[in-house]
Amino acid sequence: MIPEKTSEGEVLKVNAKLLSAFVLGGAAWWLIPSKSEMWGLNLLSILLGLAASRKFVEAFLAIRKIRVRMRAVSAMKQDTVEPKSSSLVSEDALRKAGMIE
Repeated sequence: MIPEKTSEGEVLKVNAKLLSAFVLGGAAWWLIPSKSEMWGLNLLSILLGLAASRKFVEAFLAIRKIRVRMRAVSAMKQDTVEPKSSSLVSEDALRKAGMIE
């Protein structure tokens, strides 16, 4: 059975991925060198930028996965029929069906 609500763990995972993307992106921007003599920082900045992009895409895909599941649950809820109470079968109906004599 698919859970109706999103768990706190999944929400925390998405938030952690978005936070790490923000931190990595900030570090990448901060490390961009102003002088060409420090070209090594340029490489490190590019790598951190790529890592930030990957974390952002992972967070986006996790959000999409949660939304798809929520839509599936919503569709299943709309397809279900409310249960109805049945009436007791009378003896006449049982005799007509040939179940009792």
